[in-house]
Amino acid sequence: MLEAEASTVPGETDTADNAMSTAITIQEPVHDVAVIALDAPAGATVGDTLNVQVTVENQGTYPEATMVSLTDTYDGAPIGSPQAAALNPGDSATFDFTWPTSGEAPGSHTLLAQTSAVAGETDIADNSMTTVTEITEVPAGPAMSVSDISVDLQSKGPRYQARATIIVSDDSNELVRDATVSAQWVLTDADSNVKYFAEVSGTTNRKGKVSLNSDTLPAASGDTFTITVIDVTKSGYTYVPGPATSGSAVVP
Repeated sequence: MLEAEASTVPGETDTADNAMSTAITIQEPVHDVAVIALDAPAGATVGDTLNVQVTVENQGTYPEATMVSLTDTYDGAPIGSPQAAALNPGDSATFDFTWPTSGEAPGSHTLLAQTSAVAGETDIADNSMTTVTEITEVPAGPAMSVSDISVDLQSKGPRYQARATIIVSDDSNELVRDATVSAQWVLTDADSNVKYFAEVSGTTNRKGKVSLNSDTLPAASGDTFTITVIDVTKSGYTYVPGPATSGSAVVP
């Protein structure tokens, strides 16, 4: 308690305001940093890029320098890189961490924010904080498959070219346009020896149809051109291989 007092002067009658006091709390000097907030989305879908914020505060009486980090405890992987914080007593700062969730497993991910202990710090219970983000799978889109494959041959003397006509439809039997079809051509002889191999691709038209040609090749009677669909891709759709995944034609 601090008191200040002024002496009375001759003839003074109002002496009530000749004194004043105030209380001052003397604190022990202390080193103390703490995580005071951890803000992350409660839920997200695999592939989302999330922003996570960590707020730290200097709760001590000395200027402090510390490192702030964020970890996904689901697999122990760090999120972003540790960031340096320099704080005067009573100051706080918020740090942003970017978390790309592509490849993350669906489920509950506990995020751990930490600030490193500073020299002389004894209260480290508040140097960390956790929160949970629920990661869910991307909702499956409509299924699509190859509904028909036909192969015909075009003769050019002793050489032949095979042409496959492929039709893609969805699970409601609607034709799918702008789907990319990837396939492989193989030419084999009568003994199943491979004479030719090639990878081809193309995009379906508004009727869900795409034509994929082989090269023009010398071929003997009994040789077989075979096309096999490897994959069909379109944003928002899921390719489900059906019974029509290959087609062939035999050289007469």
